[in-house]
Amino acid sequence: MLVTLSKIKFNSLSDADLCWACIEPSILAYKQSKGIDFTESHYRNLSKGQQALFMYTVYFKHALRSKEEFYWWTVHLLMFRKAWTELKKALQFFNDQAMIHHLEQFISHIQSWDIDGENPSLSLLKKDLVLQSMVVSSFNAAQKLSQQTTSSISNYIRHHVTEFIQLKNEID
Repeated sequence: MLVTLSKIKFNSLSDADLCWACIEPSILAYKQSKGIDFTESHYRNLSKGQQALFMYTVYFKHALRSKEEFYWWTVHLLMFRKAWTELKKALQFFNDQAMIHHLEQFISHIQSWDIDGENPSLSLLKKDLVLQSMVVSSFNAAQKLSQQTTSSISNYIRHHVTEFIQLKNEID
């Protein structure tokens, strides 16, 4: 699903805004489908770059809202192994080894806590100061790394425009 942007608009967008403009229609399609048959009806029709951007956006738009969201969403990656596999493929697509390494370390720490992936209790996070400290540290690092990731993705989009955008000459 290509988005249509004028050349002026395309050139004026920040890295984050460009990424969002390229994936927003797919996010809206997912929300409209409520996830039902989304993979078959939409996701598989996206280019590899669009799929990678979708997976990145879905995880990071939620996970980077707060340390609690980061913890909860990452624990759920463990529950839905296919989701972690897809997110990792997305990060590999954009050659983001730093974020992959960071998330793998965080997941390893979470697994050492023996947290139940089906019920990642936020009360445990609130009670356990060591776990809380580890989550805060990882969350802060992920926020910083995500800025680099967003920049890399935007750079990829700018060099592979036709995979994401149909440019028009007139002004929006």
